Amino acid sequence: MRTVPALIASALFLLPAAARASDRLAIEGYLRPVYELTYRPNAIPLDEYTTGMIGSEAGVSMYGSPLDKFSYDVFLIFGVNGPAITNSSGGVSVSVEEAAVAYHPNGNWDLKVGQMRIPFTVDHMSPNTVLMFPNRAPPNEAFLAGTDLGVLGTFHLSDDLLRVSAGIFNGNELDPVPPSQVRGILYAMRADLTFFGRPFPMVQGDFERGALRLGVGAGLLYHPYYVYDATGANPQRNDDLRFTGSLRAAVAGLYLQGEIYHQQALNQKLNLLTVSDGAYLQAGFYLPIGVEPIARFGYVDLDETNNPRYSNFPEVGINFYPHPQANKPWTLKLSLLYQGENDVTQNDIAHALVFSILYLW
Repeated sequence: MRTVPALIASALFLLPAAARASDRLAIEGYLRPVYELTYRPNAIPLDEYTTGMIGSEAGVSMYGSPLDKFSYDVFLIFGVNGPAITNSSGGVSVSVEEAAVAYHPNGNWDLKVGQMRIPFTVDHMSPNTVLMFPNRAPPNEAFLAGTDLGVLGTFHLSDDLLRVSAGIFNGNELDPVPPSQVRGILYAMRADLTFFGRPFPMVQGDFERGALRLGVGAGLLYHPYYVYDATGANPQRNDDLRFTGSLRAAVAGLYLQGEIYHQQALNQKLNLLTVSDGAYLQAGFYLPIGVEPIARFGYVDLDETNNPRYSNFPEVGINFYPHPQANKPWTLKLSLLYQGENDVTQNDIAHALVFSILYLW
């Protein structure tokens, strides 16, 4: 389960020559150039100012349904986000956002195998192209980042008014040491409920400016694993438990999204308990002219029991949509925002001015 190329090969194997028609294969993607100017008042002179195309990326997705009740998706990202699998001399990385095959026995059940995002949080479940900000909330990335290899089963009612998923994964993104020194499986569960009988997809914004929609959800990760030393001996048992709760609401152009996080990790050999917490709240108000003021505030309080480290992240900005009357206004989006990071424990402060363009093709 620990290699990706085999999954890509499996997905492509399911695409026979007879099924390469346009209705069996779709290719789409996006470009997101990002320019960032960062000022750190407490840094050494060399690092006081940094600037560049930090966080720029391009994504390409190839997906289809070549066989009855089966589908596949291969989604690659070229840029600096995600765990790089190759690096050019220019520093450009390629990461696998998804390489999975799914089985759909009926309209309510799905079974997916491959590399994917674990459905632990709303921010993690939202596709890259419909995020309110150019990146996911910093607290979300502190408790789970990137993708993992595993198996996921999902039950959902019509229009996803109820959605429940459970799966097993490698847990590589949670492991504190190189995967070669860790043995263990990550168990994941997630449930989401939408009220008032109205569809509420994981799109971060109220572009339809419709009636009230409300969604609540909760996620759970449990990762029991053993850490071995460099010789492959002296195993130490660890139990890592993480929980999240989420709330989403949208009405008349206003969109609200908030999540809380809690972690308890126990090293049984040392009897050492690590506790961490975090949360964020974000809001945006989409106007018919294609303008959307946005704001987000989050914090993390890591390792509260042993070596506390508290940070907060204020963010504010505005999104511009040149085609507000389009069916999907977010196919072209310009964003200008301020992103702050305040590491209170280490007295490290950062102020960033960010400009980004998102173009879907």
